[in-house]
Amino acid sequence: MSIGEILKQARSAINLTQEEVAEKLSISRQTISSWENGKSYPDIAYVMALSDTYGITLDSLLKGDAKMMKHLEESTSITRSNKQLLTSIIAFGISLFGTLLVIMMYGGQIEDFLFIPSMLMVLIPLVFVLTVTRCFKLFIIGLQAAFFPKKEISYEMRQQAASLYRLLSKTAAFAAAISVFMALFVS
Repeated sequence: MSIGEILKQARSAINLTQEEVAEKLSISRQTISSWENGKSYPDIAYVMALSDTYGITLDSLLKGDAKMMKHLEESTSITRSNKQLLTSIIAFGISLFGTLLVIMMYGGQIEDFLFIPSMLMVLIPLVFVLTVTRCFKLFIIGLQAAFFPKKEISYEMRQQAASLYRLLSKTAAFAAAISVFMALFVS
């Protein structure tokens, strides 16, 4: 039996609605529904809270659902998610630095980078990506997670931030390529 089915049966057995459980756990009803329908899984803190709320053991909640066990293994691997996030942020920094070097190689001075449209060649695509994806908050969360690893940030948020920084790295590399093209063929 899946954890979703177990959660649904346990909730029904004590005559609670999804709304009531959600209120007790300070989450949305949709989250409870998503767990019960197998669309997502609770993290270990919520599994423990659900165990207490429903009066069932952790063992009975977790046994038999291999996908849930895999999810818990991944979600508790903060070290791995921190490494992925930090690697993505470093790649983003290298891409920005590479773009600056490309601009300087093709005639710009480092001072020019701060004042001429070459700076816009880097910043506009990055701001565009952040605006389109509406990820300004995730950008900040990624920095917090990378530089303050003990800060409580969920595995999913760390993974999303790492994906955002990989996208930003590709965007910065693309901006560098456009800068090279413009320097070689437009001048």
